[in-house]
Amino acid sequence: MKMKHISYSLWTAAFLLFSSCATTKIHDSAQQARPSFEMHEIESMVDVEKWIAPGVLVIFDLDNTLFESKDTIAHANWFHDMLKRHPDEEKKILRMAWDAINVADYEPVEEITPNLIRSWQDRGIAVMALTSRDLVIQEATLRQVRQVGVDFSKTSPARKRESKYLHQGILFASSNYPKGYALQKYLAESHFQPTRIILIDDLKKNLKSVGEAMGAVGLYYPLVDNKRHLEWDEANAEQLWLEGN
Repeated sequence: MKMKHISYSLWTAAFLLFSSCATTKIHDSAQQARPSFEMHEIESMVDVEKWIAPGVLVIFDLDNTLFESKDTIAHANWFHDMLKRHPDEEKKILRMAWDAINVADYEPVEEITPNLIRSWQDRGIAVMALTSRDLVIQEATLRQVRQVGVDFSKTSPARKRESKYLHQGILFASSNYPKGYALQKYLAESHFQPTRIILIDDLKKNLKSVGEAMGAVGLYYPLVDNKRHLEWDEANAEQLWLEGN
């Protein structure tokens, strides 16, 4: 009986050791399977084609990436500039911006972008949008996306199910949530697992938020910011703020 007890103990110990090693290997494999975060700067939306492949999820930021406002106060540049100059006036700045956005017309940052999106959708690529805009301006946002000739609802994940924050293929993260958290929660709920996430945004902090949350190819797109010195009138932007008060 003693020999049997010893043999049983040795077998149990071996089993536990093997199970522990196997669990560790599975955990390590899961860690290795998660895509790493990488960031690249692009000069044009044409450059995105390099990362297009079956199974990827392409995600567009809206302001200063997909489109930009023709109106100064509705432009993302005005909002960010006024917050820097008048940090204690955030509520007033938001009110003025939202009022302007609700009636403003928009245009693509690059004329080729809507055609590129449609071509990827025609190839079966999942394409959606992720914005920090608030739901307060949801209807205006949907109108402006249509205005530039884009329909994200065609190929966004779980496109048959709308939710409080997902409308017509556009996920509204709102300014209260990091984009990485909002996207991670949405993909978990939709049970969609892309082979890779391709995020295009004009702000590096948003790219890092998504990259650090779930791994992604972050494509930094500073085209609007790069041409500020040619097209942006800071004095006029400040004057519009003063007139609004």
